[in-house]
Amino acid sequence: MNKRIIFHVGPPKTGSSAIQHFLHQHRQQLRAHSVLYPAHSIDKNGISSGNAREICSPDSQGRLALDRSKLTSVINAFNADPTVSVLLLSSESFFRIIHDLIDAVPAAEFICFLRNPIEFQLSIYNQSVKRHANSKPFVPGKTLNMGQWENILKASNRVAPQNIHCFAYKSYEDHGNIIDDVISVLGLSTVFSAESRVVNVSYSFAALELKRWLNQFNLDAVQAELDAYLQLCSKDTPRYRLLDDATLATYASQLQSLAGKFTGLLSAEDWQLIGTATEKMAALPLLKQEQSSAESRALITKMRSEKPALYRALSLVVEEASASVSNHSLCEHFTISSIEQWRAKLAGAYKYLLSRGKNLINQTTPAITECPPDALDTAQQVKQVTVIPQLPGSGPANVKGGLRAESLPDFAHHYRFAAVIYGSKPAECATNVALLASQPAVKRYQKGEYFYGGPIFSNFGHFIAESVHRLSALPAVQQRVGIKKVIFLPQHYRKLGKVTKPALPPHFYEILQYFGVARSQLHISERVEGFESLWVAPQQSYFRDRGPVSAHYKTFLQQCEARAGIDVSAQLPQKLYISRTPYLLRGGFAGETVIEQYLEQQGFAVFRPENYPITEQLRHYKSASEIVLAEGAALHVMELLGHTDARITVLQRRQNTDQIFRPLLSARCNDVDFFGELTELPSLFVNKQQKSAAHGSALSVLHGNALKQYLQQRLGIGDFDAEAFNAQIRQDIPAYYRAYAPELLKIPEVKDLPASFVRHVTSLQQQQIGQMPANWDLLD
Repeated sequence: MNKRIIFHVGPPKTGSSAIQHFLHQHRQQLRAHSVLYPAHSIDKNGISSGNAREICSPDSQGRLALDRSKLTSVINAFNADPTVSVLLLSSESFFRIIHDLIDAVPAAEFICFLRNPIEFQLSIYNQSVKRHANSKPFVPGKTLNMGQWENILKASNRVAPQNIHCFAYKSYEDHGNIIDDVISVLGLSTVFSAESRVVNVSYSFAALELKRWLNQFNLDAVQAELDAYLQLCSKDTPRYRLLDDATLATYASQLQSLAGKFTGLLSAEDWQLIGTATEKMAALPLLKQEQSSAESRALITKMRSEKPALYRALSLVVEEASASVSNHSLCEHFTISSIEQWRAKLAGAYKYLLSRGKNLINQTTPAITECPPDALDTAQQVKQVTVIPQLPGSGPANVKGGLRAESLPDFAHHYRFAAVIYGSKPAECATNVALLASQPAVKRYQKGEYFYGGPIFSNFGHFIAESVHRLSALPAVQQRVGIKKVIFLPQHYRKLGKVTKPALPPHFYEILQYFGVARSQLHISERVEGFESLWVAPQQSYFRDRGPVSAHYKTFLQQCEARAGIDVSAQLPQKLYISRTPYLLRGGFAGETVIEQYLEQQGFAVFRPENYPITEQLRHYKSASEIVLAEGAALHVMELLGHTDARITVLQRRQNTDQIFRPLLSARCNDVDFFGELTELPSLFVNKQQKSAAHGSALSVLHGNALKQYLQQRLGIGDFDAEAFNAQIRQDIPAYYRAYAPELLKIPEVKDLPASFVRHVTSLQQQQIGQMPANWDLLD
């Protein structure tokens, strides 16, 4: 298949928002014709930044710069997808990095638009008032700014002629359509017929002048609402110009003299549009900004009638700051009574408390600003679904809860891979489908659109490893429909007095917030329920999967990082030891305190993640260049990262840890290794309800001399005292034994466990750790 990569680069003020709005609305139709256009966000005004963050990351100054690793991931995924032949990416941010894109993808094609530079100058000024708080009147430059044209010409000289697609910008009044131009490059003109749609409306003269006057005040609290209203008032209003006749004539002459340099960029028909744009501008009425008070007063009166709450809020802003501003010309028109002032203040207080309440009570996350790659837009809508909560005895290997419907995709059930000892087999369905079929039918189905999160496993590690990976498809679904709630099924319950509540894993709400799901969006299903429409997506990561997660899912996780503010910090330690010393009795390795002290002497900061929020843990892992960790929950937390530059070394507690976690960590960092020379002692921690030992709470013993050699080779550090390490092991083993053995002897089903533990230690002391203390296994 002949594959094409196309970048629409803008530049600014050439209708990019309208193009992106159309492409995003027609993503599925485009894909049906072999064109991949990745999803992105669009605000309520239809405005978007396009696919910028799909292949860019902020540089040290906060500007978006080309991220070669992101670009490579996107292109590799595109090349591996046999169903698409065209990758189309759109963003005005690409215009600034167009030469970097040419260097990175020499065979790429570029779509760009040339706008009459006279018209462009006025449009930029309008935008500066609208978005950037400009309060100064328009002052034309002495010469035309041809910077955009020069950059496009330079780019066109670096690519093959057939790879640069230049068109004249066309407003909604012009013959032709910029969206049709983009469609023609895709070869789909016979398939799509785009209707003109104005997005990011320029302000009318009255709106421009009112906003320019208001820009001397702090409008942060009302900026969004004010802009939406002024754009609404500006639709279908007469056009105007701010250039006087003499300046316009000078500009027209300059443009005519310079045009020859750029002749090859446009067709003759498009060149005619550039010329007629100047003629049309000359025919517009010239309006002088210093005579604008009448138009502004009329718009204020209109606002007071149509948007009284907005008017009152602006009146408070004007009154509170009027003494410190220089232009009072419209102050008298923002005068309200004391009663209206109180109404405005109460409304402002209510908005503040509502926002604060959502953040503190509901743990509301920032709005999702971008969708995951198109490959994660995998959710299917299922009609009339019965949701069955996890029944008693449910667990990750036997999930006694889930979904039931006539047309239910297989991936709606829970899947995981078998234990490592069974070799490499396909993922297996862990949902007890027969049990679900036997549950009672529902009498009614709740209306609205819902999204299925999956089963909640109460164990913290299993929750991260198995319960959250469907959420990557949620942003794409939210772009299409309004999701009322995200449904999860709890595994266990606990009693609080007379009330029974779901027993949720640690950091439950924080982790879901990281994935973009606010507490207020959650629906924890505790009984059999019916839903008219439920969106279900596949898991993007499976427990014990021997293969790495996809590049698309890593991109989604990097978006979660960015939204949560997870970034590299020079103030955080460069070298980390992630300790489990507080968990000697619940799944640790003997002698760890010696390792902890040794690594601290070697410059490692000892980090105990249980003392920090999840986001702070991730910031530490993201910022470090060297991480040594004792196998534990921190490995699962690292699954939440898209990437870290750290070199990671894992000290295993269990024999097969490397086979489970190497693929997950290798996908997220460039250098990971495992130390696995150890002996696992029988677990003495017994779940009283199940009356069986919990394997994850066993005590393990690392082989001291092998560890000493490994640390020297892997980390380049020496002087590890293996004898002191073994001496500490000989103290920790009795401590673990005496904590559990007396109680186990009272339980018939597990009374033999202490004797098995002693036998293993006897064998171990002969081979590895030396002579145990006398009578260490005797109990009081």
